[in-house]
Amino acid sequence: MLRAFEELRHEEGEARVWWLDGRPLLTTAHPDTPGLTPGPGLDAVEPLVARLGCRFVTTDLARSADGAWRVIEVGDGQVSDLPAGTDPSALLGPLLNVG
Repeated sequence: MLRAFEELRHEEGEARVWWLDGRPLLTTAHPDTPGLTPGPGLDAVEPLVARLGCRFVTTDLARSADGAWRVIEVGDGQVSDLPAGTDPSALLGPLLNVG
């Protein structure tokens, strides 16, 4: 585990991103803050997720005080929940159609 402490812009909330085969599949608000829907840039994160070599990954991202997006957590999706009101077919449809 790697951990660094820095000031985050909590008023913007976190974003949760579901990835399939190294590409972003769905970006939503974090379930803990469903009313806050930040839109992180994923250009810097995408190659890092692809290097993990996992087919399905989730990431939680937040903006730091300096304005950069930081990966807060990476997971395998087992405990990643959709925020209330999110249509699950946006995530489940593509997953069920993967060959």
